[in-house]
Amino acid sequence: MPTFTLTLFADFSFSEGKEPLLLEIPRKSKALFAWLALHPDHQHQREKLAGILWPDSNEVQARHSLRQALVSIKKSLPTAYTKIFKTTKDWIFFSSEEVKIDTLCFDQALELNTEESLQEAITLYRGELLEGCNPRSDIFENWLHGFRINYSERASMAMDQYLQILLSKDQYEQAISIATQLISIDALKESAYRALILSHTRLGNQSTGIKWYHRCKKVLKDELDIEPSSKIEKLYQAINKTKTQTDIPQSFRIQRRLNDKERLMYFIKTAIRGIEEHNIGQSFLIRFKHKCFPSVKNEITKLAQANYFVCYQYTLLLTDGQKNQNMMIRLAKLLSRYLFDSTELFEIRKRKGIPQETKELIQNVALNQPILLFVENVHYSQLDLQVLLAELISLIGNSGILLVMTTRLEGDPLGPSCKNTMIGAPLTTIDL
Repeated sequence: MPTFTLTLFADFSFSEGKEPLLLEIPRKSKALFAWLALHPDHQHQREKLAGILWPDSNEVQARHSLRQALVSIKKSLPTAYTKIFKTTKDWIFFSSEEVKIDTLCFDQALELNTEESLQEAITLYRGELLEGCNPRSDIFENWLHGFRINYSERASMAMDQYLQILLSKDQYEQAISIATQLISIDALKESAYRALILSHTRLGNQSTGIKWYHRCKKVLKDELDIEPSSKIEKLYQAINKTKTQTDIPQSFRIQRRLNDKERLMYFIKTAIRGIEEHNIGQSFLIRFKHKCFPSVKNEITKLAQANYFVCYQYTLLLTDGQKNQNMMIRLAKLLSRYLFDSTELFEIRKRKGIPQETKELIQNVALNQPILLFVENVHYSQLDLQVLLAELISLIGNSGILLVMTTRLEGDPLGPSCKNTMIGAPLTTIDL
C-alpha cells in the first residue's frame, strides 16, 4: 500500500497518513513536484526541467535554481525523499510506488469504465488541476493549461455518462448533485440542464425545474446565440403545459407530491451536498405553526452530523430578549468579519469576553469545517440583529455554513429594508 497521498486536483497537497507535508516549500518546488508526479516513473533530464521552470535564466542559473528546489523538497521530506526520488547529476526520477496520486487513480478509474469506477473518478475530480498554481513560467503555464483541459473534459464526460445511469435508475437527488457539478465545469452542457429540469420535476418541484430551463436558455443565448435542443424544449412544454400534476404526461409524473417536511429535508440534503462538494453555503428560514418542528430539527441535526458537520445552536427567548440580542449581535459581527478575512483569526482564542463556543465556531469557519448553525425564534430579534443576519446570509454563499433560522408563521422577521441588502443571497423560506 502507498505510504503517501498526493492531491493535484484543486489545491496541491501531500501527506503521510493524516499529517500534511510540503507546506512551506516555495511555489517553484511545488510546481516541480507536481510536474514530476504527472510524469512518474520516468527519467527526466535536469536541463529540460530547468528550462521549463526557469525559462528566463541562463543554463547555469536555471540548473542552480533546480538544485535549490530539490533541496527545499528534501528538507521537507527528510525520511521520505529517498523513497520517492532517485537523482543523478543528469536526471531526476519520481517513483509512484510509495505515493497514491489522485490523477493516476482518476485515469485508472476511467479505464475501468464501470458504474462504480465512474463514481470514483467523479469523487476524485475535486476541482481544476493545480488550482491557483502560478510558478511564473509561460512554458509551464502552457503545459499546465493543456493538462487542465484534458482532465476537465474527461471529468465532464464521466459525469455525463454517470448522470445517464442515475436517471435510468430514477436516482434524482444524486442526479441533481452530479448535474450541478457538471455545469460548474461546462456551463453549456445541455444534458446537465435537462437532468436538472427532469429531476426537480419528478421530485415534485416543477418551479425549480422551470427555473433551470430559463437559465439554460439564457446561457445558450448569451454564449452561443442558440436555442435549447428539441429534447429540452419538449420537456419544458410538457412540464409547463398545465399547473396540475394529473395533466402532465405519464412519463413526467411523480408518484406523489412531497409534503412540507419531506420538501424541507430534500432541500437540506441538497444544501449539505453543495457544501461538501462545492463549498456553497445555504440559508433557510423556516416558518412554523405546528409542534412538529422539534422532530424536524433533530432530523436535520442528525443528518448534518452524519456528514461530519459541526453543529451550533442559538435560541432567542422572549423572556430575556436583550441578553439574546447582545449575544447574537456579537456572534453575527464576528462571523461577518471573519468569514473572508482570516488575518487575525486564530488570535481570537486569546481575547477575553468571548464565549469559548463562539471562539471555536469562528476558528472552524477559518478551517473551512462544514457547519450547521441553528438560530431559533428570530421573530424575537430587533432591527440591529436583523440587519446583521441579512448581511451574514449574503456572505454565506461562499462558505461552508448551513444556516437554519426559525420563526413563527405570521409576519417576516427580515423585512424589506434587510432583504434589500441580500438580493440574490441563498435564502430559502419554507412553511411548516
